[in-house]
Amino acid sequence: MTPACPLCGGGRCVPFELSTDPVSGRSYAFVRCGGCGGEFADPMENPGPEWYAKAAFYNEDACRSGAAARLRGGVFLELGLAKDARLLDVGCGAGEFLALAAGAGYSRCSGIDFSPAQVRLARENSGLEDISVASLEEFLPGRDGSFDLVSAFEVLEHQPAPADFVKRLKGLLAPGGLLMLSVPNAARPLLFGGREAWDYPPHHLTRWDAGRLDRFLAGLGLEKVVLKDSELPAEHVYNQLFGVKLDAAVKGAIAAVKRLLFGGKAAASMDEIVASGAAGAAGVLRFRLARRLPAAALKLFFRALLLPVYLPLWLSYSAAGHRGTSLVAVYRVK
Repeated sequence: MTPACPLCGGGRCVPFELSTDPVSGRSYAFVRCGGCGGEFADPMENPGPEWYAKAAFYNEDACRSGAAARLRGGVFLELGLAKDARLLDVGCGAGEFLALAAGAGYSRCSGIDFSPAQVRLARENSGLEDISVASLEEFLPGRDGSFDLVSAFEVLEHQPAPADFVKRLKGLLAPGGLLMLSVPNAARPLLFGGREAWDYPPHHLTRWDAGRLDRFLAGLGLEKVVLKDSELPAEHVYNQLFGVKLDAAVKGAIAAVKRLLFGGKAAASMDEIVASGAAGAAGVLRFRLARRLPAAALKLFFRALLLPVYLPLWLSYSAAGHRGTSLVAVYRVK
């Protein structure tokens, strides 16, 4: 039975894409709503921390984008908020956005993340103390209307109940407050390599283009201030053309080099680095960096070798006005 749309509640939904999760072996469908045009996974279930610990693409930071970070920072600074504005970053990670805000003179910044390791990094990177290990549900009580801007970057697409998630964020905002979101742009060009591994369920449970995101947020009573996409990075064209094809070969070569240089010793996780304390962390981080150098060198070699192929295509796509890889939206509470 086809589920109702979790974005608008409509029932005219049709599956259009089937996939199998390589981690769990579970089958998923992506479904399109005939009412709002939204696209969502069936089932809409977050896979939990154990799945993320096993997902290779997630551990390798494959879905992080410099273009997205530049767009978020630029849009935020252009808003021109008063320096005493109260800011909250939900899912703050290592604190890149909080560091940007603090560096721009915003002192009333808060952040939450479920990872103790990320929270520690966020405090160090931003110089801020009001960053907590908490889920949104744990953070909510007693904070209605407490913030002038609430941000959640690359978070919405992971939510099993996106409308409820946005309503909770909206409740944290003071009258006239701003909600700032970023999501991967479903309208980015998908070339011969096809859709990236990280854009399938259960990692991503929804996909958004500008029209879908605007209809969704407007339907929840929010007023558009900014909705724009990032530039199209050359790295995206490279990954589309060659990333999938070379993935297995490159990973195999990197694994062989690591075995030769480091034997069977595994790199420590971020939680293990934090637990080792200041004295042990320096040595662990040096070893972790050394393990990454062969991978970085091999990737740079392939990119330089294939530059004459993908650079002209990137230039032609950019000149033709193709959409970028990330969307940033700022909407105001009416």
